Amino acid sequence: PGTMCIPCAGIDTHSCERLGFNGAGACAKMYTSAHNMNETLSIRIDPETKKRLNALSKRSKRSKSFLAAEAIAAYVDSEEWQLGEVQAGIAELDLEQEVSHEKVAKWLTSWGKPGETKTPR
Repeated sequence: PGTMCIPCAGIDTHSCERLGFNGAGACAKMYTSAHNMNETLSIRIDPETKKRLNALSKRSKRSKSFLAAEAIAAYVDSEEWQLGEVQAGIAELDLEQEVSHEKVAKWLTSWGKPGETKTPR
């Protein structure tokens, strides 16, 4: 109840971990009926997106509201994670924990070669 993991092509394992799932495959967060979704939000979308949403709603047998809420929740999860990582990176820079460009460039050029170097820290 609350959330469940569903297979989703196109989302890498790192996204899966960001969303709090640690399964072996890729997955996406999906709210179940136990999730309280009673807030209303009115949005404007372009006609082509609305047409695609209508078609997806019919094919998936899900309401347009459900699909839109799922998309917004996934976007918010992703943006929160990304902004958190940016803020963490800035904090590391403030503490002078950065890795030099030279170390990163050397590491990247070693990829796939014998003697590939470890991630610089």
